[in-house]
Order: sequence, then C-alpha cells, then structure tokens
Amino acid sequence: MWRISITVEIIYILIKAVITRRSKIEGAISLPPVSTHTKINDKMSNKIVKWFDFILKIVILKTDYLCFYRSYGLALVLRKRGVPVVMNVGGHSLSSPENMKAHSWLTLFKQPFYEKTNSIQLYPYDMGFNKERNVNYWIGPVFDRKVLDNEERKRTRSIRTIKNLFKK
Repeated sequence: MWRISITVEIIYILIKAVITRRSKIEGAISLPPVSTHTKINDKMSNKIVKWFDFILKIVILKTDYLCFYRSYGLALVLRKRGVPVVMNVGGHSLSSPENMKAHSWLTLFKQPFYEKTNSIQLYPYDMGFNKERNVNYWIGPVFDRKVLDNEERKRTRSIRTIKNLFKK
C-alpha cells in the first residue's frame, strides 16, 4: 500500500525537480527542513530508495541530468521522512563549457548515501553550503576519466549511520 502513495509523491517531486532545474539552473538550490514528525528506519529507507530509482528510470528515461533529479528528488522524499540527507553538487572544468562535467549526490553525516564512492575523489574542494546548510557545493580539478574507470558500480547504504540516527 505504501507504494501507491509514494509513487504519486515521487512523480510530483520529479516534475518539481524538472521545473527546479530549468528555472534555477543559475541560482541556489534549496531543500525543505528535515521533518521532526516522521522518522523511518533503515529498512524502509532502503525500500524507498529502490522504489524511487525504479520510478525514476520509468519517468525520466535517459538524460544528462539524471543524477540531479535523483539526488534532489530523494532528498525531498527522505527529508520529509526525517532523514537529514544533504544534497551535494560538484563541477569540473567550469571555465571550459565543452569539457565541463557535473554530478549531484546525497550524503548522510558526510558519507555518500546510496551513491558511488568516488564522488568525493572527483570533487575534493568544498565550496561551502547554501544558507540553510542542506546543499553543499564542490569543485574538482580538470576532469580525469581514470577515476571513473576505476570505480566499482557499488552503492553504499550507510545503514549503521541510519540506525544510530534513530536510537533513543
């Protein structure tokens, strides 16, 4: 039963993400505060992430902005459920539009959350947060394809961190 309500929410959020990307591409991204009324456990967060990824592949299909839609959308869904994820936006070769690369990912307590582990290697220079401290901006040196080629396609779950978050 949870899948019906969250599917509607995910589709709404993905539409919102498309509008946000198109209208605020040059402005700051903002996320809502973390809900203090709802808390989910690690098992439910795992189900939500997997279901979100499934719906994302159906609705968005193939685009260069998939990581943005995923991280922005998942941040909205998870923050609403009490998980204090931070959205990260990184860029390389910003002075050269034809060589520029960018990526968005989520972190939970400064650790990649359901994300490839090389994001921190690709964007090592922290440029700071937005004023609400829920979006962190990063830059990297000239893009090095070797870092991607060596990456395993593994997503980390940070389960221990989530369990510790909800202990009383």
